[in-house]
Amino acid sequence: MKAKAKPKLIIAIGYVYKSGNQHRLILGYTKDGRIVYAARSGIKMNAWGIGDVCSEQWFAKVCSVRLEKVEHKTLLAVIAATQANKRIGK
Repeated sequence: MKAKAKPKLIIAIGYVYKSGNQHRLILGYTKDGRIVYAARSGIKMNAWGIGDVCSEQWFAKVCSVRLEKVEHKTLLAVIAATQANKRIGK
């Protein structure tokens, strides 16, 4: 029996994605098109950790589903708290 292909994940800034027991929030992109994201454990009260950078292919491979869109003010607060502005667009 053939395994079902994983549906294509639509990746967008400001959305939270599930990856195992973590949530990952897309904060923006680098100049060369890599994703800048912040991660936290799957518990909503936990703070977002320092952002990281990866390729879209890797992100789509490790994330299983898009969960929710965060408010714009929340996105800006996470970018500031994680200092992701030093990576976005650079």
